[in-house]
Amino acid sequence: MFSASLLLCSVFPSHAASKDEVASAFARQARYLAEEALSYEHGEGVRRDPEHAAVLYCESARLGDPEA
Repeated sequence: MFSASLLLCSVFPSHAASKDEVASAFARQARYLAEEALSYEHGEGVRRDPEHAAVLYCESARLGDPEA
């Protein structure tokens, strides 16, 4: 039982992420998805796939990217 508790403590940090850290993580993910969508939209480094680009833009917008 003790070893399981120790394992959980090492896997899950004891401090909770602040609201700013969470918001920053969502913003980074949204920006990444928008950049990935742009690549698929124009076929830059990947095969051109407008449908996949649209899905990525929508997910980016859901995460809060105002430009998506």
